[in-house]
Amino acid sequence: KKFFGGKKEKQPPPSLTDASNSANARSDAIMEKIKKIDIELVRYKEQIKKSRGPAQQRAKQKALQLLKQKRMYESQSDAAQQQAFNLDQVSFAQESIKDTVATVEAMKQGAKDMKKQMKVMKIDKIEDVRDDMEDLLDMTREVQDVMSQSFGVPDYVDEDDLEAGKCEHRDVKVDCLCCHRAMQDCGGGGGGLFFSLFLFFVLRPFASYLTCCPP
Repeated sequence: KKFFGGKKEKQPPPSLTDASNSANARSDAIMEKIKKIDIELVRYKEQIKKSRGPAQQRAKQKALQLLKQKRMYESQSDAAQQQAFNLDQVSFAQESIKDTVATVEAMKQGAKDMKKQMKVMKIDKIEDVRDDMEDLLDMTREVQDVMSQSFGVPDYVDEDDLEAGKCEHRDVKVDCLCCHRAMQDCGGGGGGLFFSLFLFFVLRPFASYLTCCPP
């Protein structure tokens, strides 16, 4: 090892974070000195109020000297705070650039991955899958239609069956009135009219106990 004439190791330059921390620490130290001066000023102001003559003059001189020191320290503190602020701005800009670079790299990688995936996916295959899905849905609807049909029920009913069903389900009162109209049509004359009125006014309240007239 060489003790004389050797090259000194080059120290790495301070980082922005280190410089900002140093400026902030210097500003904090100066602010502590200003606080101590404020305490001394309060003490000398009390002496100035209470003393007279030479003692009062000495107290005033001490207070003026402290005020000069306070102003000097305030100027130094402002400078240190401004330096720390500038360093923080530069550090923020540097971090923003790093974030931008990382974002661009991530976007490039994402674009490469998307290109690889698009090579695997073919539009023809996607359309085939869509057509298969439509066919399956159509088959499902047909199965549901078949399963929704009733068992043992005639598929076709015409108008004659509907009219016959209406006649079969008429109640006794309507059937008796139909017989009344039929006797009007068949009886004719005064006797038929008298008998029809008799059925309508006298026997109508008992229509629920009567059976329908045969056709």
